[in-house]
Amino acid sequence: MLARTRGNQRNKKGGGGGKKDGGGGKKEGDGGTAVKEKKPSAGEKALATAKAAARASAQTAARHENSALDLAGEADKLVTALEELLTRPIVTSNADVKDAIQGALGNVAHERDDAHRHAKSAGTHRANAQARAGEADASELNDYIGAAPTENLARQAASQATEAERARGRAESSLGRARHEQRIGMRAFERLQGAKDYVDTQTVAAVAAAGTARKSADTWSVGFDELEALRAEVRKPVADEQWRERKATMAKLEEEAERITGYIAALDGAETRIGVHGFPHSAAFKIRPLITAARNKLREKPRNNAECVAALKKVSDELDLQDELEAIANGTAAARATLIAEGRLAANRTEIAPEDKSALKGNEATAVNEILEAFGNGEATSPFGGKWNEYHGNNGGDLPGIRGGGGYAEFYVRAAPGTPGWGLRRLVRNDASGRWYYSRTHYGSTGNPAFVLLTGA
Repeated sequence: MLARTRGNQRNKKGGGGGKKDGGGGKKEGDGGTAVKEKKPSAGEKALATAKAAARASAQTAARHENSALDLAGEADKLVTALEELLTRPIVTSNADVKDAIQGALGNVAHERDDAHRHAKSAGTHRANAQARAGEADASELNDYIGAAPTENLARQAASQATEAERARGRAESSLGRARHEQRIGMRAFERLQGAKDYVDTQTVAAVAAAGTARKSADTWSVGFDELEALRAEVRKPVADEQWRERKATMAKLEEEAERITGYIAALDGAETRIGVHGFPHSAAFKIRPLITAARNKLREKPRNNAECVAALKKVSDELDLQDELEAIANGTAAARATLIAEGRLAANRTEIAPEDKSALKGNEATAVNEILEAFGNGEATSPFGGKWNEYHGNNGGDLPGIRGGGGYAEFYVRAAPGTPGWGLRRLVRNDASGRWYYSRTHYGSTGNPAFVLLTGA
């Protein structure tokens, strides 16, 4: 009995040991199931890299093709825009503008066709790149030369992507030239439409300015027969394309009103100046007859503008002489002489600050340069239809010379985006010196300064 019990104990213990061993076997079995991952060989790595590179090149080529197609689509829009302009009555009734737009359209269409041709070329290179990428994907390692054939396919795909990029670049260049040609056609239309808009929007203002001049002329008994005739003409309704004749008539009306207003403002200013307390009596005694002589010239019928300006100049010269004597007494004669030589002393005795053209930025620089370049190129009309090279009387005396004596030409500058009407920007050029003066305040009507001397123009 005792022997059997011990035997059972040994068997039980042994069984337990066997179970434990089995447990150990299980643990060992767990470790045995983990398969060691095989690292890719150098050849396999090279093959994978070449396949990825070929696919990337195909994708790049596809992007260039899509971009080239977009550029060609933009060129299509430029052609459509010019074709639409040619259908407008304002264009069909103007042979010169119509010819200009048709010429631009022909050039734009040529560049459009080139853009499509380059886009098609980009598509061919994209297809070639995709074909090489497909061949690369189907490639396997070669026992003798490894991944070299696949790498060669990747290089070919990259070359096709480069050619697609070049085709896309050529399409972009074609679009750039198309835009340039389209702008030429659009500028021709812009001039025409702008001139019509000027007549439509400025008729009331021109008539009002003439009315103001008429009242001043009546007060001074200045002849205004031509002013009234022009004013009556401008007040008549226009039909169809008669606005072109209206624009020329308005230009004459505005100049006549400007002259009359300027002459009277100059005489008013002179009389105010000599009446100020402290003005030398001897000088006032000398200037009063000159003012009377100038007034008589203004009253003559027909009025001779050259003689009127000459009479005003005599008054202005005497006032300048008093300024010079005052400057000598104050020790500022040299500074005054410098300002005069530089074109920076205004007729109203204020100093005009210089501003270099290069200091202008953004849209303002673009707008001012547009006028300067057009004038330098000998353009006869505004690039956008505003006033162009028309009489400016210097009525406020904010520029050098004779107040109200003219000697300047006025140019509208394209308004800032979002600005209603013709905006506030103006360029004025001195007929004699060629100096340019710029106003961003419509001659001081919205703030100071009225003008700056635009250097570097």
